[in-house]
This record gives sequence, C-alpha cells and structure tokens, in this order.
Amino acid sequence: MRQLVFAAVTAAAVAFFAGGLALAQAMSDDDDSIDQNMIADDLAREYLKKDLSAETAVRIALITRRDELDVFAQPDVADADALDDKFLLFVAEIRAAFYRDLGAQQAAAYLTDMQSRIARAADVAQGLYEAGTMGLLDMMRIQAAQAGFNGDVALARATAAIENGRLANLIRVNPDEIKVPPRFLDVPPEPAFEPETVADSPDIHWAIHASYIAYCAARERAWNYQEIALPKRRSVAEQVTVRAYMQSDVFTVLSELSGVGAITLTTIEAQRDFWLAENALRVAEVLHVEPPPPPRLGVGLPLALADRH
Repeated sequence: MRQLVFAAVTAAAVAFFAGGLALAQAMSDDDDSIDQNMIADDLAREYLKKDLSAETAVRIALITRRDELDVFAQPDVADADALDDKFLLFVAEIRAAFYRDLGAQQAAAYLTDMQSRIARAADVAQGLYEAGTMGLLDMMRIQAAQAGFNGDVALARATAAIENGRLANLIRVNPDEIKVPPRFLDVPPEPAFEPETVADSPDIHWAIHASYIAYCAARERAWNYQEIALPKRRSVAEQVTVRAYMQSDVFTVLSELSGVGAITLTTIEAQRDFWLAENALRVAEVLHVEPPPPPRLGVGLPLALADRH
C-alpha cells in the first residue's frame, strides 16, 4: 500500500526537480546566479496556470512548503518510519482537500445554473398569474420555494468558498489562483487496484481491508450514478420539461428541475466520495484517525417546488 503513495510522491518530486532544472537552464543564459527559490516559485505559478489536479496540488505544496518539509529529507532522524507516515498523511490531506474543493465548486456552479432555470419558470408563473390562469396561492407557493432555494444556493457557495480556502491554505496560494477542472475524472467501471493484505499487525490488516470495502462500495455507487442514473434522469427531464412548458404546467417543470437537480448533486457527491475513498485506501495503514465526513452537497434541494397541495 505504502509503495503506491511513495510512487506518486516520487513522481511529483521528479517532475518538480526536472521542471526546476529545465527552468533554470532556460534562464541561465541571462543570469548565471539563478535564485533557486525564484525558480521554485516560478514553477509553482506555471502549475497554477492550468486546471489543478490532486497530483499538481501536491507538487505545488512540495514547492510552497519546502522549508517546512525539509525535515522529511533528513537521513538521520530518530524515527524515520513515523516521519514517513506523517509525510504520507500530509500528501493525503492535500489530495482530500482537492477532491472536497472540486465537489463543492461543481455543486455551487450547478445550483447557480439551476437557480436561473427556476427563475425562468417563476417568470412564466408570474405571467400566468397576471393573465389570470394561475391562482394566488399557487403563485405564492412557487415564490416561497424559490426563496428557499436561493438560500440554499447561498449556502452552497459558502461551502465552496470554505473548501477552496482550505485547499489554498494547505498549498499556500491565494484562493483566487486555484482553477479546478469542470468535473471529476470518470469513475472506473472496476476497482483500479487491490491493496496489499500482508501487514505486521491485525489492526493494520483490518484497516486496509475495511478501507478497501469502503472503496469498492463508493466506486460502485458513483459508477451507477455516473453511467446510468444521471443520464437517464436527464433524458426524462428534457422530454417532460418541453411538454410541460408547451402546456404552461409550471409545477411539472419545477418538479423535473428538482428531480434532475437532486440526482445531479448526488452524482457529484458520489464521485467525490469515491476519490476520497481511493485516497483513504492509499494511506489506510497509517491513517489512525477517521477523517470527518465531507459535507452533503444536496443541501435542502427543494422537492417542495413541485408541491401544490
């Protein structure tokens, strides 16, 4: 298990030093006394120009926190194994923060888009009310549900800001400099790897086994939402919504928006939880404390939007 993490970290370190040397070579014609700190900082900025990934987040932290991490490179430390464990957990914390941030950003972006769709439906309802084809009680129900949803969007944006700040703090950059990709990588149709089951103690053996069970369950859940549940629900919603708008049935429109919104957020959450489970599996043998569960992304998605009773 530990070899998996060391391989990833080693690759990051190699990329860091190789990139630094390349950058130094490119600059050396102009200045023979290159400041290595400036080289490192320039490399970190290069990483930040593109969409971030869990691995590049680790690479940036290796650069921006290099003074703090010097202790991990000391060959004569008293307890090298304990130091190795701390380093692996440091890497895992950054990866987890990236996945949490990406999930929160996706949820906030989706809910913001959904907010505009609900506003459009509410405008249609307002027109129906003014034309006398919708009653005051129905109009008030829609307005109340819309107001509640707007509050949920504000909460989602706050969660995204918190997760973004958490990641930025870990990798020591400004939150505004972080650009996350628009979506998670696809969840694989089968478990990507199986952990080593040979361990020095029953406790470690069980920790790895339990983490693998959680990883497999998270993968199956996320894959089913990603590949089956969400595409089919979207297809249904598109057809029903078109007919509902033609019939001026605002409550059906809102019902479909609510239904597809709920399953979209659940898919994002399931993908995030899969990558968090994969990350936890990588360090199961050294992770002695259960991390706090990440926040739900569905907030109070308004099923009440469809409620006219």
